[in-house]
Amino acid sequence: MFTVGDAVVYGTQGVCRISEITEMTVAKVVRSYYVLVPVYSEKTTLYVPVDNEEVVKSRMRPVFRFYGSGRRAEVLCSDHRSA
Repeated sequence: MFTVGDAVVYGTQGVCRISEITEMTVAKVVRSYYVLVPVYSEKTTLYVPVDNEEVVKSRMRPVFRFYGSGRRAEVLCSDHRSA
């Protein structure tokens, strides 16, 4: 659904960049996680299970995609584009 480099709004955390998709073992279960870094705080890291559709669909929505160094972006949400 999302890829590395995508920007998403995640719950009350605001805009985050997906820095990677990684596998982690929690309670002896291996799962893939989106690694989110809020744009307001690069020292904060959030992990969201890729296969938890309820969380992904209800709390994550695309905003735009970062290009290059992350300074340029393209808005993906059609309701934010001017006509």
